[in-house]
Amino acid sequence: MRRLLPAVAAAAALAAAAPAAAKDRVYPCPGTSGFTCHRIDVPLDRTGVVPGTISLRFAVADGPKYPQALIALTGGPGQPGVAFGPSFQNELGSVLKHRRLIVLDQRGTGGSYALNCPEVQTIDSLQPIYPGDVGGCADRLGPGRDGFASIETAYDIDAIRQALGLDKLSMYGVSYGTWVEQQYARTFPAHVDHIVLDSVVPPGSDPYDLRIPEAFPRVMKAICVKHGCRGITGDMYADLVAVVQRIQQQGPIAGFFFNARGGREPVKVSETDLLNILVSSDLNPFLMARLPAALFSARHGDDMPLLRLRRDAAGPSDGLGDFSSGLFVATTCLDQDLPYSYSDPIDVRRQKADAALAAVPEQDFFPFSRPAIDVSSVPEICLQWPDGSFRPEATGPMPDVPTLILSGTVDMRTSREGALALKSEIPHAQFLALSGSGHDVGDSDYTGCVDKGLQRFFADKTVGNPCRNKHVGATNAIVPPLSLSAVRPVPHLPLALGKVLRATATTVADAAFSDDEAYYAGFDDYSGGGLRGGHYTAITTGAGDLLLLKNVQYVPHVVVSGSAVLSGTTLVAKVRVTAPGGISGRVTIGRRVSGRLNGRVVSTTQKLLNRTRVGGTPPAFRPVQAFRLP
Repeated sequence: MRRLLPAVAAAAALAAAAPAAAKDRVYPCPGTSGFTCHRIDVPLDRTGVVPGTISLRFAVADGPKYPQALIALTGGPGQPGVAFGPSFQNELGSVLKHRRLIVLDQRGTGGSYALNCPEVQTIDSLQPIYPGDVGGCADRLGPGRDGFASIETAYDIDAIRQALGLDKLSMYGVSYGTWVEQQYARTFPAHVDHIVLDSVVPPGSDPYDLRIPEAFPRVMKAICVKHGCRGITGDMYADLVAVVQRIQQQGPIAGFFFNARGGREPVKVSETDLLNILVSSDLNPFLMARLPAALFSARHGDDMPLLRLRRDAAGPSDGLGDFSSGLFVATTCLDQDLPYSYSDPIDVRRQKADAALAAVPEQDFFPFSRPAIDVSSVPEICLQWPDGSFRPEATGPMPDVPTLILSGTVDMRTSREGALALKSEIPHAQFLALSGSGHDVGDSDYTGCVDKGLQRFFADKTVGNPCRNKHVGATNAIVPPLSLSAVRPVPHLPLALGKVLRATATTVADAAFSDDEAYYAGFDDYSGGGLRGGHYTAITTGAGDLLLLKNVQYVPHVVVSGSAVLSGTTLVAKVRVTAPGGISGRVTIGRRVSGRLNGRVVSTTQKLLNRTRVGGTPPAFRPVQAFRLP
């Protein structure tokens, strides 16, 4: 995965050649309350081939100028960091009592010369990146493109350290930020005092991201831990294997989903799409909570639960201010260990790439095929990256300083296996896992256990396992019924009326689930369609999200209209329902689910309808804090 340095001595030589501290320019930080912005000029190209500088933007939290500081690094590569200063401050407040917080727009992002490549900027998380577009981006950037490897950000961080007059830095990185941390710590070990790595991008060559399919069996058991898939599936991984094999034999799963206007929108899920939907779910607990039922349903012939996940898995395309896709491809193609050299002609690159792909054992891709994974692999997307002159990454040892590694049990893109591989390289590193957490553990935890671990860590105490018996994430969704007859009855109520009452409550809960899923997907408008028909409009209010349901169907032919308010884990609603058998009436959902159907009063408790409840959700969210996969 990573291009290796010929000798450790080369890293030391480059460190010794680091330029003197740049002049620090200070100014108010627009839109980032509680922080002061700074600018320093750093070399565009430290090889000296391309002259010029980059104006680097970083921000420091207002307050006392403590001699200790912590720099927080965001994900990507491509995500800026200054805008997330208040979010990091909220998350890390308990350990910042005597440390200055620093956040950084890494070179090529945000206010630090964001790289703009229209060829790739508008892609979403499921669209493939094509070699021609990457080559076009490289041509647009010109020779200066070679100054955007991760090693350059490590040197930028040291320029910030010097500009602020600091001897050492504590570091907190999320996802790709952990890779930048490693680059800095390996290059400037004497200037690091504490390291926290959340959702680790591990060292080592993995050009096809094979750690992801390797982790699937364990991750899917973790999704179903503590009977989380009871009544849904007996083996989530077996369902995945069956659905993948179906796609391999029959082609993409095709159909439609209902959009926010209630219209049918065609959609296909290919083998690669399915892989990317799985990976996307580790940033979206509500998308992940729907996976067990969606895979089970698709395995047994009901495709709609899976097809409707594609929109939220893809998410919206990012604006340049939120994410630089140009920087993403530049850093990816400069950092990675490839089976060919950029000095090779394109046809030779192709031959070497094909040979390297063929040499990987078939079982390493399982249950996916070579082509499904290769279409978005680094050797494939970087095939047309031009030759140039750039600096190799650091490969020196990690320093023996206090180190804490955070890992989520259901993180797919930066798995537990990779985190433990890095831990084995770091003397005395501590490890803290959080059950049910996907990517970005610190931002997923709403139990307080990670914060307790951080407090112990920065107090130089043994972290231990404060997250024992803690679990985060949404409650797994049920398998959507294919008819009203398949709906479970409600005890103590007439059979037909009880089924309609349960179907009504489940329909409203499913719309609320979709609202949360769209929020985590990054959409500004959380409105959406029902699973089997109709739509809902989401309006954000001070009391929560108001959902206006119009002819929403979750169970076929059970049609629900009305309003609901979703606030955290609380859902209240007043709706009208019509159902097969001429049943109709009104239902109120709150602490109890009650109403009048066909003139008869019906009522039950939420406890008896426990499969319709909305699962727990973190109170805060910092979006797309991710190591984005090619």
